[in-house]
Amino acid sequence: MSKFQDFFPGESILSEEQGFYVKGFLNAKTGTIVMTDKRVAFVEQKMVPGGGLLVAAAVEISGVKRPKLKVDIPYEEMDSWEHPKRNDIRIKNKAGEQFTLRPVKYDEWDAKLKELKK
Repeated sequence: MSKFQDFFPGESILSEEQGFYVKGFLNAKTGTIVMTDKRVAFVEQKMVPGGGLLVAAAVEISGVKRPKLKVDIPYEEMDSWEHPKRNDIRIKNKAGEQFTLRPVKYDEWDAKLKELKK
């Protein structure tokens, strides 16, 4: 079972990859891009600077730096997507909002989005 299943109850997770949510020229959040059977989402992972594995484990147990759902786009609200730069996927919803995601395994994600569009 995926550790992100709590964010999407009743949905099956098709893919999850490390990636970035690009919010501006020099502003990108690190996390995991998740594709379920109903939506594309980005879950931000908070970074723990220094301290090693013990500090990271203690912080995760304490809940101070829990993952947060930053982007949630259901397929029925997805209007279109484009590739403004290499390895970027910009998704537009029907309300006119734009979300730029940069998955580490770009080619796999691009193929999955094209498959969903059919």
